Amino acid sequence: MAFRHPGGGAGQGRRQLGFWRLTPAIKWVMITNVALYVVELVTYNWFKIEAMVVHLSLTPSRVVPGLELWQPLTYMWMHDPRSPMHLLLNMFGLWMFGSMLEQRWGALGFLKYYTATGVIAGLVVLTAGWIFGSQDTLTLGASGSIYAVVIGFGLLFPNLQIYLLGILPMKAKWLVYLVIGGTAISYLARAPGISIAAHVGGMAAGALLLTGWWNPMNFYRSLRRSMLRRRLRIVEREIHDPGSDDSGPMIH
Repeated sequence: MAFRHPGGGAGQGRRQLGFWRLTPAIKWVMITNVALYVVELVTYNWFKIEAMVVHLSLTPSRVVPGLELWQPLTYMWMHDPRSPMHLLLNMFGLWMFGSMLEQRWGALGFLKYYTATGVIAGLVVLTAGWIFGSQDTLTLGASGSIYAVVIGFGLLFPNLQIYLLGILPMKAKWLVYLVIGGTAISYLARAPGISIAAHVGGMAAGALLLTGWWNPMNFYRSLRRSMLRRRLRIVEREIHDPGSDDSGPMIH
């Protein structure tokens, strides 16, 4: 059986990010993941029963035409039974970056975001599987949601100083670029065992939900505001320096 799973986390401090609270929703997400993983380890590795992994992970051909329509929801609660680090890295990333989101949104708001982004990432995996001919590839893991959590952290607290790996100081917004860059490099390197579709789906879902661009009207308004700001800057330049554009191109 070929496995594909997304990927993990990084670290830092308190409100300067030295100590992180284990908030209620994150605690129960962790407990649920660990409990399911123990069952998974026993059934898969000891009793040699693959049914739990096969039917709760995400395989495009089992969803369509197989009608196992629950898989885009359940795959994010499964982790590679041959690699405990897969679960540990995902839960570490969830704890490090999700606690401040939960403190801001509340437990229910965070769970809605975590679940919605995971499902959307699963639908992206499903679509990519059929487009690129990998409809029999099994995908499992929470990294679609974890990447959405990291993107949410960077977007909501862009200027908050963090310490990457506990050493390198940087603003949270640069973490977003690192995550995007790392995903691009993994794709170019054709890194085995990593679902790029889940990573991209999770990041895109998080960004769209937080910016409101999932709504076409919000996207249109944002684009219109950007165009108006650009026109205002042009007008201001012309007022301050009327002859500056005499030899340049016409701007309409």
